[in-house]
This record gives sequence, C-alpha cells and structure tokens, in this order.
Amino acid sequence: MQTALVFCIWAQFAAAMLLFGGGLFRLLLGGLAAAIDRDLVRALRGATAVACLSALGWLMLEAANMGEGWSDAIDPATVEAVLRDTDFGHVWTARLVMALFLVAFAVAPASRRAFRFGTALSALFLASLALTGHAVMDEGVAGTLHPLNQMAHLLAGGAWIGALLPLWLCLRRGVEADALTLLAVRRFAGLGYVSVAAVLASGIANTWFLIGSVNGLVATFYGRLLLVKLALVVAMLALATLNRFRLAPEIEVRPVSRAWLVRSVVAEILLAVGILAAASFLGTSAPTI
Repeated sequence: MQTALVFCIWAQFAAAMLLFGGGLFRLLLGGLAAAIDRDLVRALRGATAVACLSALGWLMLEAANMGEGWSDAIDPATVEAVLRDTDFGHVWTARLVMALFLVAFAVAPASRRAFRFGTALSALFLASLALTGHAVMDEGVAGTLHPLNQMAHLLAGGAWIGALLPLWLCLRRGVEADALTLLAVRRFAGLGYVSVAAVLASGIANTWFLIGSVNGLVATFYGRLLLVKLALVVAMLALATLNRFRLAPEIEVRPVSRAWLVRSVVAEILLAVGILAAASFLGTSAPTI
C-alpha cells in the first residue's frame, strides 16, 4: 500500500507541475509557439488524465489507510467519511472539483484564453497540494508560514520542471536556430532565474521547518532522503548552468550545440523525475524518523 501511495503522489506531482509549468511557458512564448501546440496540447491532456486518476487513487488509498485495508479503498461509506470528516478530505473535495474543470479546459480547442485560464487553475491545483502534507502539521505562526512557503516551493518547482517539456518540443523541431527556438531559450533562461531562486529559498525554509538542524539531515532517514533529493537538485542546476552559459549561446553558430542542448534538456527531465520520486517518498515519511 505504501508503494502505491508513493506512486500516486509522484504521478500527482508530475502531472500538476506539467500542467502549470507547461501552460505558463506556452503563454510566455506567445504566437510563435503555435508550431508546438499540437504536441503540447496532447501532453497536457495526458497530464490532466494522470492528475485525475492519481487524485482518485490517492483518495482511495487514504480510505484504505483510514479503514481496515484494501477493501475499504472502494467502499463508498469509507471514501465518503474521508471526504466529509478529515482535513485531507475537505482539501481533496476542492481538488477533485478543480480536476473536473481542468478536464473541461483540456478538451477545449487550443487558444490563448484556454491556456490562460487553464494555467491559472492548474496553479491553484498544484499549490493546494501544500495543504495535505507535512506543511500543515505546525501550529501558530509556523502553521501559517509553512503552508505558504510550501505553496511557493511547489509553484516555483512546477514553473521550472513543467517548462522543460515545451522547451524540448521547441528544440527538437529540426529547424536550426529559428525564431521560436531562440525565443524559447531566452524565455526559459528568464523563467529559470526566478524559479531556481524561489525553489532554493523555499527549500531551505522547508528544511528548517521540518528538520531544524544540520544534525537532523544526517541522523534521520528523512534527512538523508532529503540529501538525496538535494543532490539531484544540484545535478539539475549544474545541467541548467551548462545549458544557459555554454550550449544556448552557441546554437546559432554551432549546430552541434543544439543537439547537445536537446540531450541536456532530456537529462534535466530525467533528473526532475528523480527529484519528484524523492519528494514523494518524503511525503510519506515522518521528519523525525
């Protein structure tokens, strides 16, 4: 059951971040991005389906944990009790409603208005994940600041990770250094500066909220798992730095740099998958273990 829950959390993180970051980056690209709309819309529709299915799966697993096992995962009375009587259920009811509206935007014809409203809704959908985990365990001032910080962390991470797919779609089109490619590289660099700074700042704050000391990073399973996630983030930052300051400036004069940039973006996506997997394990582990 624990493995299934981790998988559902990972799928929920990945889908929500792609919906937000992919839609946001598409808006930043403007009219030139019509060339990738077909592939991007297909990916966003797939992410919407994954978001809905993983949300339902997560709810059913919570019902199984609240009840007496797997049979309660599909027991209507237990599922209703989770939605009605728990804080998780109250948040999840709102998220399921948002998921239904995301489906409506996903099946609508692609347009700037659809991307705008869909991205705004996906931002709420992603940020609301902060109200279901460790961030809501605190009381007092920390009980207010921690969820807000976690929302910032999720949105910043979503903007960075989710934008990687449309960037890759722009780069892989086979048109050397065209206007869309150059615009995508420039806009991703600008988005990256803001997103990375926010991810690092909010990540440090989250570590303080949850662990509170350097010793906690090495003396607990949770802390060591957090160090694994941090190592993956550092590797992703290293690739992003290589892309920004070495490969991206050369794509107009060295065609081979474009091919290397495509490979590097794919490597960033794979690292992001690992980061979200680590975050999913963290979400099901107690910070004191």
